[in-house]
Amino acid sequence: MKVKINGVEYTYDKKITILNALKDKGFDVPTLCYDERLSPFGSCRLCLVKVKGKGIVTSCNNFIEDGIEIVTDDDEIEKLRKTNLKLLAENYPKGYKDKYPYKKLHELMNKYGLDGYKYEEDKKLYDTSHPYIYVNMNRCINCYNCVRVCEDVIGKLVWRSINRGFNTLIVAEGDKLGKSSCISCRSCIDVCPSGAIEDAFVIKYGYPNEFIDSSCTLCSITCPIKVGVSNGKPVMIYGNESKLKLSASCIVGKYQWENLYYSNDRIYFPLLRSENGWKKISYDEALDILSNRIKETVNNYGPNSVGIILANRISLEEHYLLNLIAKDVIKTNNVFDIIELNYGYSVKKYLSNLNKEKIIKANDIQSLGTIIAIGDIEKHHPTISSILIDNMKKGKLNLISIDDVNDYRSIHEQSDFYSRVSQEKMINLFRALEFLIISQENYDKRYLEEHFENFDNFLNKIKSYNLDNEIKEIAENILKIINKLPLALFFEFNNYIAEELFNLYLIMKSFYANVYLIPLFSNGNVIEHLYLTNKDDLNLKTNNKIIDIIRNLKTLIIIGNNLIANSINRDELIKSLSNVDFITEITPIIDTSAKYYAKLIIPSPTFLEKSGHYLSYDFDIREVNKIVNNGLKQEFDIFNDLIIRLGGKVVDQKESYNKVITNIKFVNSL
Repeated sequence: MKVKINGVEYTYDKKITILNALKDKGFDVPTLCYDERLSPFGSCRLCLVKVKGKGIVTSCNNFIEDGIEIVTDDDEIEKLRKTNLKLLAENYPKGYKDKYPYKKLHELMNKYGLDGYKYEEDKKLYDTSHPYIYVNMNRCINCYNCVRVCEDVIGKLVWRSINRGFNTLIVAEGDKLGKSSCISCRSCIDVCPSGAIEDAFVIKYGYPNEFIDSSCTLCSITCPIKVGVSNGKPVMIYGNESKLKLSASCIVGKYQWENLYYSNDRIYFPLLRSENGWKKISYDEALDILSNRIKETVNNYGPNSVGIILANRISLEEHYLLNLIAKDVIKTNNVFDIIELNYGYSVKKYLSNLNKEKIIKANDIQSLGTIIAIGDIEKHHPTISSILIDNMKKGKLNLISIDDVNDYRSIHEQSDFYSRVSQEKMINLFRALEFLIISQENYDKRYLEEHFENFDNFLNKIKSYNLDNEIKEIAENILKIINKLPLALFFEFNNYIAEELFNLYLIMKSFYANVYLIPLFSNGNVIEHLYLTNKDDLNLKTNNKIIDIIRNLKTLIIIGNNLIANSINRDELIKSLSNVDFITEITPIIDTSAKYYAKLIIPSPTFLEKSGHYLSYDFDIREVNKIVNNGLKQEFDIFNDLIIRLGGKVVDQKESYNKVITNIKFVNSL
């Protein structure tokens, strides 16, 4: 459809809101109540535009039509916007716009030359009961974003409105947020344009006086970020959108780092378990104890009585040293990660096949035609979800979502097609799609024969499927929407559906040609280890076999935190850990495995307290810079000190990086 904006004609493929049509073409329209995760509301009335034949309308909840003519700015529109903003400012406290200039409301106040009018605040509207979230409802403008994001996106009812009209007030469940059912996701902070709901650490330590470039390691997207520091304390993180579009939309990267960095369970010195509880010791003492224990175990029981589990991500440089310790110094084969504990080596079997295929870069997602999102991507990888939703809403791509999530997700509502099916039915859905594609007999048979050991048997198996009518109808609807290429399948890795999904991917690639498959991991995130550790026999060990090996170890080193929390085989893992004679955990916090099973705990830094290089899911190499120095040894130095004590030679960080890069040439070639 053709749309005129300020006299210039543009073409759109889909019927989208006027606001999204304008954003797609780079027009700046002010908003306060709009958020891509929420349904259009129109309460702030700042996104006004003029439509020929209709007059002035809100752009967030009106849609483009073929032939529509839009004016984004003129004197009448600007006057109305300023009047509406002034009405909000009349009941807003004076002085906050300069103290917290980054809030959306304050940016608009500065643009239109306005400030709050209230000189006194009602102290009864302060709420400091929550450890992470500060509330000052004197600053509330009744946009209802917090109420809507909590109920519609998170599935909670923490925020609600009371009274009516001018006396309307947003309050927390149970009157105090700290006593409510809040799960500390901080989505309410993220959507609040006025600062009524704010990050408690910004309030406590102040607005940042400097921002430092780094990368977030909380998920495999590894977003480039800017870290705001105030008086030596990290207080704010936001995605660097000049490097990765929509990375600033990720609430995991923005807020969840606080749960670790400011945790009450943080440790800053090594601890040795004794009869009287934990005893504080030095790093040197701790590493002496660990190295002597490793030597003793190897001498008495052999090198394969020592094992290492990677529970969290470490840098590429640290991976080089870890492999050096295991393979060359200790000479053990028992190096595992949380993904292998959850899924066994089957995950590497699929990844080794995908290494031969092209990968779609995060910044190139907008060039795709259709995306199928499989699994709870919005919860575990919000940046990817935001990129998908944003490009769908701007009419750039078709979006299909499939998952078994019972809670509401905004991606469900924003998708062109959404289906909630159980994992068992999901496999049947993939088979139905395979059947319908093969039935068209327009696929590349030679390609499939190269990728299936016995394609004719597989083909007969597909043709013999007895398809449920409901599942077949869903599959037919999905294929109707795949009318634009390239096609990409983003999926949260799950062993149960992985094999059938990989089969579907190959069949779709044989039919559509231009197809990508992008695995994402939620239960533990150790993407570097997945691609850097070679296994001689990918079918050798299941996850149960790995847990059995752990059970028979004499000495175990756990690197990272939340190993048990991220395990999908929790009970069996706990039994195995309880059977190991000596466990050392290198971790930033005292977690379950450290508290109950470790005999030695060595503190390690968070990603804000270390430097190094990390992989992203699309095989870019991103740099992490040390933001603050709390006197903690990072894993690289711990590993080097251990190597020396075990008779090896020190390797510096630059040398480690150069050597590990030679092992991932395939990454750069992709």
